[in-house]
Amino acid sequence: MPLPIPELYNFLPEKSRLLRENIISFCNAIAIVKIQTPDQYEGAVATAKELTVFGREAESQRKGIKKPYDDRVKAINDFYKEILVPADELKAKITKAIRDYDFEQEQIRRQKQRELDEQARADREAKEAEAANRRQEAEEARQKGQQQAAIELEAEAAEKEVEAAQTVAPIAVSARPTTSGVHTVTTWKCEITDPISFVQTMIKENKAELLMPNQKAANDFARMTKRGWTFPGGRIISVETSAVRT
Repeated sequence: MPLPIPELYNFLPEKSRLLRENIISFCNAIAIVKIQTPDQYEGAVATAKELTVFGREAESQRKGIKKPYDDRVKAINDFYKEILVPADELKAKITKAIRDYDFEQEQIRRQKQRELDEQARADREAKEAEAANRRQEAEEARQKGQQQAAIELEAEAAEKEVEAAQTVAPIAVSARPTTSGVHTVTTWKCEITDPISFVQTMIKENKAELLMPNQKAANDFARMTKRGWTFPGGRIISVETSAVRT
């Protein structure tokens, strides 16, 4: 019976090839194993013992033949381990430094966003206060019989209210550089900054599943939209993480 890999003939000793042929022929000669008599029982025991001897000899030869090759494989692995371990460790340090820098820049961006949000809130409240003042002045003018002035003041108040509703903060952009060789994973998220305004905006967008603010559904909406967008009640932003390309 030919060997499954012909090249094995180049280094297997003659005794190994003979052992293989003997064991395979021995096993193929016994097609049915069934014990019905005491003699068959004793014969089966003897055959099992013989197979045990065959197996021990085969295992002994296998270990003896493969040991030098195992030693070579170990030597090759040890050789390249000295190369790969420090390279992997340094790459891990660089990747960590990159991610630390990205995190720091994201913290800076978030702080800038908070400042922009606060400025937008202050501007919005100022416009709302102006609108309230115009409403008050309109009421006073109407009480004095100055109908035209009251109408003009109410129009100004309505205009300020519209401006207030449309006053939103711009999206702060990270100073993180764009460098070739760095794989960037972009994850779109939807931040809900004002639940009431958010629901009002989603009504206009015909997003019934978002009328009750739901962060998971909002993030799904952001992944479909895939663009930076600030709107009354929320914003869509991209969050980036880095990994060194290999």
